[in-house]
Amino acid sequence: MDHGPSVEDGGILFRPWAPSEKRVEVVIEGRDDPVAMAPAANGFFAALVEKLGAGARYRFALPSGRQVPDPASRFQPDDVDGPSEAIEPSGYHWRESWQGREWEDRDQRPEPPPRHRRSRRSPKPARPK
Repeated sequence: MDHGPSVEDGGILFRPWAPSEKRVEVVIEGRDDPVAMAPAANGFFAALVEKLGAGARYRFALPSGRQVPDPASRFQPDDVDGPSEAIEPSGYHWRESWQGREWEDRDQRPEPPPRHRRSRRSPKPARPK
């Protein structure tokens, strides 16, 4: 299961990973009530919030009462402590025509030489007089 929000037909699917939490809710800005999330496999939680699209801002509410941004968010418009914003990556219209490079065209620089460790020499023993 991928984590992070994904825009689906009819809403947004939220999937945070919170293995040490018993419950997680998603709090949507502009909506009064948080949405309870269902536990899923391997410590994930999931909730499809209907009638919600790209641009929605949200946080996750933990049982302690703390509200946190999504660590898997693709966009944090108000920095790391602000709410996360769901985006639709395929909705971005690229202005360039660059399509990347073929694997065979990758950089062909040689491997760097191995690094050698400097040995620590113990001091020479004093000569008897």
